[in-house]
Amino acid sequence: AVVSTQSTGSNNWVVSGALSESGLPLMGADPHLSVSSLPNMLQEVQYVGEDGHRVIGVSATGLGLLLMGRTEKLSYSMTFGMLDMSDYFVENIVDGQYERDGVF
Repeated sequence: AVVSTQSTGSNNWVVSGALSESGLPLMGADPHLSVSSLPNMLQEVQYVGEDGHRVIGVSATGLGLLLMGRTEKLSYSMTFGMLDMSDYFVENIVDGQYERDGVF
């Protein structure tokens, strides 16, 4: 079997509490991280504050903050996707005037 080292994106989804049996919203996250780059870079983490506030999720080893997680009232996640980081176009300038829609 051929295992690709290329990720193809990711997805998150949320279901309204009006559609769940418990009446609470549901969130699912799948960042599509490659399993061919083991060991896994994520670790499960739980922080408990002195006031009893808890946050549970996953962090990159050594990072010290949660990339995906939840509290009793909030959940959050990330996705991975291809980003449009730059756009290329030709800009025509004549005598200090810029062309736009064929007109300078």
